[in-house]
Amino acid sequence: MKKLALIIFISFSFNALAQDFEVPENYVLKTKQDYAKYEKDFIKAVDWITATPLNKEMAKRKKAYQFIIHWLEGSPTVTVNLNGKIINADFPPDCLLVYMGAYAKNIILQKEKATALSNNLTAINTLITFYKKNKKQLGRNKTIEKYIKLQKKNKLEKFLKSKL
Repeated sequence: MKKLALIIFISFSFNALAQDFEVPENYVLKTKQDYAKYEKDFIKAVDWITATPLNKEMAKRKKAYQFIIHWLEGSPTVTVNLNGKIINADFPPDCLLVYMGAYAKNIILQKEKATALSNNLTAINTLITFYKKNKKQLGRNKTIEKYIKLQKKNKLEKFLKSKL
């Protein structure tokens, strides 16, 4: 649990640095080495979309989303498992992308230590932070609101564990 807390802290610390992020131009994602080469850019992109308000830098957000999606679609080493008991169709697209990015970021940072629980917990905690900052633009979401309540009661991890 201490390691997970450290990961979350580091994740939020990177958010301050993410403001300087530039979306890679003319990137090529064909080989395993290509994906490894862009892992740091992927992490920066996830940090940037999480830290930057939805109503700011829309063109850059669109490019960052495209980069994240392209990287996720073909990565030979990172697979995001969307569990229907945790993620459902009512998630706004922006929230789903933040979730998937944070999930993948945890896999990259934790390598062999990443588990389904740590991936989901990191992704949901990141999603909650993003949702709270952008609730006005996103609108109310029952599932995320439920996760916020579980988080406040320190029951989110137990809940997620029961769904895996």
